[in-house]
Amino acid sequence: MKYVQLLVRLHLRPIALVDDEVTDSAVRRLSYDAGNYIDDLMLLCNADITSKNPAKVARVRHNFELVREKLREVAEKDDFRNWKNPVTGDHVMEVYGIGPGKRIAKIKDYVQYSIFNDMIGNTFEEADALMRRFVEEAGGIEALENYELPLEVKKWFDDARQ
Repeated sequence: MKYVQLLVRLHLRPIALVDDEVTDSAVRRLSYDAGNYIDDLMLLCNADITSKNPAKVARVRHNFELVREKLREVAEKDDFRNWKNPVTGDHVMEVYGIGPGKRIAKIKDYVQYSIFNDMIGNTFEEADALMRRFVEEAGGIEALENYELPLEVKKWFDDARQ
């Protein structure tokens, strides 16, 4: 019974999210409120289109696809924000005998970029091996102080953090 109540209570919200001005937090709230039933909710909304006007039906169905896309985009952003790097700052400091600083961020950013772009797997072993190779190719841990990450890495982070 609670399942049906939830779907009935939320069934008008997705159509309100088709506006370009809708915030990520509004989409996130809908996703949170619907929980595991978000796909069922979207299916109900799609089935709830009651017009005999084919153009209106097509427009509303297209709008629901926009909502689904926004839900996917927000989920991807959240995955990015909540993702944990297998190489921690503590690990980097322990391996190289250094304190906190920019060098650690550069290493972790490069590892993250490599994982998210399928260059390595999301495992500690692969990330640690990449970290060691990256530091060596950069000229050592001290050289990282003035090292600039490649432009494609910087651009990827700029795009991903928006």
